[in-house]
Amino acid sequence: MHGIDYFCSIYKVDNESLKIKDLAKMLDCKQPQINAWKKGERNIPKHHLESLCDIFSVPEDKSYLFNRPALSEVDRYEIEIFLTKAKLKNMEPGEDEEINESVRETFEFQIALYERNLEAIKLISELKPAIMKYSHIPDKFYENLKKVEKLVEDLK
Repeated sequence: MHGIDYFCSIYKVDNESLKIKDLAKMLDCKQPQINAWKKGERNIPKHHLESLCDIFSVPEDKSYLFNRPALSEVDRYEIEIFLTKAKLKNMEPGEDEEINESVRETFEFQIALYERNLEAIKLISELKPAIMKYSHIPDKFYENLKKVEKLVEDLK
């Protein structure tokens, strides 16, 4: 799924995913222009990248996520963290302080969970190259593989 599509799919407006036509209105551009970005036919202009970062609460140094034709698992977790932090920041408190606190705690729990999962995914992605590095040296390969198997067994 393209980066823009993923952002739109999890960004909720009135409990519905944001539609590309609505995003086009927010950016003051035409829907075919966004489709051209998604197909890689055109680059997203800088001013639109800045607007996308504002809309989705994404730091500008992560604006490359909007250009990705396919997102990695790491990318998806980062996006979930950005959007959940934005929801927490923009939360409009209700009259009942207990409910407000409960909602804040839920968002904070989600953010912490996404951050832990992101750490695990990053570590796991480093593991494969570290093991495969020695696939041409059977003794070293199997020694490392046994270490990983033991670790997995210990974690069960």
